[in-house]
Amino acid sequence: MARGNYPEAYRYVKQYIAVMDSINQEKEEALVLELEQKYRNRILNQSYENLKQHNDQQRIITGLVLLFSLSLLVAGLLYLRKWRENAALKMREAEAEKESLGRACRELQEQLGTVGDRVDTDDEQERQLFDALEERMVVLRNWVDKAETMKPALFMKSFCDYMTVNVKSKHALSDLQYVVNRKYFGVVDYLKAHYPELRKQDLDLCCLLCFGFSQHGICYLYNYEDIGSFYNKRSRLRKKLGLPPERTLESFIAELLAELAPKEE
Repeated sequence: MARGNYPEAYRYVKQYIAVMDSINQEKEEALVLELEQKYRNRILNQSYENLKQHNDQQRIITGLVLLFSLSLLVAGLLYLRKWRENAALKMREAEAEKESLGRACRELQEQLGTVGDRVDTDDEQERQLFDALEERMVVLRNWVDKAETMKPALFMKSFCDYMTVNVKSKHALSDLQYVVNRKYFGVVDYLKAHYPELRKQDLDLCCLLCFGFSQHGICYLYNYEDIGSFYNKRSRLRKKLGLPPERTLESFIAELLAELAPKEE
């Protein structure tokens, strides 16, 4: 229609080019917007993944902290419960130890009185032995007096320390075997000859049984750390002497002394 009309054709071409440029520009802008949107979406997705990973790590750390705190709390409660049980046990042990010490002191007082009646005051070794026994008796009486004023836990610790330290001072009864051997018909010599495996502490225990001291009395008097330790020593001594289960150490010593005693004509 515009053939032969150059200005109109030129205007048409310009308009066409302008429209196409506008369309291309819009396409480019749309493409740029699309690319920008994809980039923003990728950034958002990356941020979301990072945030999710961070939250997961936070939840794990929080869970571990809570688990550790709970474990500490449970451990603390268990420790507190154990501590209270141990404190109550020590309290009962201290009370039992105080009562046992009181009974042992009363028994020892009577037994030492009996031993003292038979002591030959003209014999220096007998006198020294009796003085050593009496000295230990005085110390035990002092502990009985202390028990009334000391807290049970403090009494138990202090008394155990005393018993442990004084185990090293057994030389105070160094004349024990000599005196018993002479007063009781050579019983120590007999034991050494017939039971060579007996050690010094075994012979000392036999000697104290010859004097008639009770189990608790010997335990405190000879500084055994506890009655269980004393029973272990008794069991080992019974084994060395070859005693059957129904026969006691006391009966063995009594029969041995009767056998060794001089026969009346």
